[in-house]
Amino acid sequence: MKRLLPLLSAAALLAGCAAAPPLQRSSSPDAAKVRFISTATAGSLWVYPQDRCSGGVEVVTNTSATAAPTLVRTKARPPRTPMYDEPFANDDERVAAYALEPGQLLNLGAVGPACMRGTSVRLKPGEQYEVVLATDCRIHLYQLVPSAGPARREPVRKPGPLICEKPPR
Repeated sequence: MKRLLPLLSAAALLAGCAAAPPLQRSSSPDAAKVRFISTATAGSLWVYPQDRCSGGVEVVTNTSATAAPTLVRTKARPPRTPMYDEPFANDDERVAAYALEPGQLLNLGAVGPACMRGTSVRLKPGEQYEVVLATDCRIHLYQLVPSAGPARREPVRKPGPLICEKPPR
């Protein structure tokens, strides 16, 4: 099952499923800004729709864990939305940053050669976040807080689980 998830995600995207995009971009002044970083030696970080863990998009990668991410990944450099600090070179392909709709549930999955993990976080208006894909598919979530020097990184408290199906009402 661990290796099927990226294949199912790619198949859903290629089939043209009509669903809300996992990354709901925003140009609003109260947009939540999210920086995605991959420090892992292999694997990729995916953002899935708010109600399932399929039909996602790969946001950062170091090397393709499977053949599926290469089918949906763009060859262009990942976008970079300006944030409190910029600790990475502008052409670093392991980093992407987006301005996203506030209130959006960010449903995250880490996929590697022998692992898969996930978590979720609801984005607050005007806040900035950093999502780090680390070794062994660990996902670290931080809220960025402005300071006199580089932004302070505070761990997101009580992140939610990866949501794989909409809960029954």
